Amino acid sequence: MRQQEQVYRRLAENNKWKKTSLELRGLSLQILPVSLLREPFHTILRSLDLSHNRLVTLHGIGSLKCLEELSARYNSLTEIPHEARELRNLLVLDLAHNKISDVSQAASLHELKTLNLSGNEICYLRKDIVFKCNLEKLHVTKNPIRNVPPEIFTQGNFSLKKLDNSQVMPMSLSRIIN
Repeated sequence: MRQQEQVYRRLAENNKWKKTSLELRGLSLQILPVSLLREPFHTILRSLDLSHNRLVTLHGIGSLKCLEELSARYNSLTEIPHEARELRNLLVLDLAHNKISDVSQAASLHELKTLNLSGNEICYLRKDIVFKCNLEKLHVTKNPIRNVPPEIFTQGNFSLKKLDNSQVMPMSLSRIIN
């Protein structure tokens, strides 16, 4: 009951002041609150912090059409939500320290500038994440990545300015990005 009261209080406070950002950190949430996905939040919310909860899914996140920044660090997510592709204004996505291994959904986030997937279970870094998005910063430290496709740096017309991956960095690639 205490958790629901805290969520309700934060949502009511946010609505009262018409704030464009909302912090629902550390509330042990397992699912997104239904009231978050309704008026007025789906039209005014620009920044949402769901970090340090127990989320395994972000079902319904696609209804927050104006969202520009989403942080869901330190949860139990296993994938980038399919509904994220509906977030046409999303610029920053921080899903660090979850259990994500498949990053294919990231390629559908065309306006994304910063993607943080550090501390997940990613073994393979897909080059289409960079080519299909407008990524400028990609953080993938503390993942068991076995490769960094050289095409990320040698082909295509893209704007990647920073690849943060301290675990796997062949010498030839480290010269290109530094």
